[in-house]
Amino acid sequence: MPQILPPRIIFVWLNFLVSALLFIGIGSIQIQLGGTRPAHAYPGYLLVGCAGLLSAFAIGIKRCTPNWGTLLWTSLFFGYLLIRTWLSPLQFLANANLFLILAALTTYFLSAGLLTELRWRLFFIGGFLLLEIGRTMAYEQAVFTSAQTISPDSSKAWHY
Repeated sequence: MPQILPPRIIFVWLNFLVSALLFIGIGSIQIQLGGTRPAHAYPGYLLVGCAGLLSAFAIGIKRCTPNWGTLLWTSLFFGYLLIRTWLSPLQFLANANLFLILAALTTYFLSAGLLTELRWRLFFIGGFLLLEIGRTMAYEQAVFTSAQTISPDSSKAWHY
């Protein structure tokens, strides 16, 4: 007879998978979107959307209940933003904003409703801190390399 996993273990793995998809998606959006065309962030939006869809499997599992008033006002605010996006005269900019708004709404609902434990919050804070450190180091390396290639004389290189 096959052994069935307890719901707590399934819930932990589901939270891990949702948080990993959400982290990779947001990290991908941050890396791909910086100063480029908004279409480069679509794979990250897809990962955030998959995390939101996957969280539907955790509906029956007991967890902390969010403040319903806050969720209501957040939903109304995001609804206002979505209506403004759909009524925008510049459709090519509105599409990028639509995906960004939906990704932000999904991230908010996941963090308010599903990923409420301290370990998942610390996973995000630590992970985003590491991503930012890596991005800053890559940026500094690019600036240092471009300064050295522009002018081999160290007196003309960029200094902070």
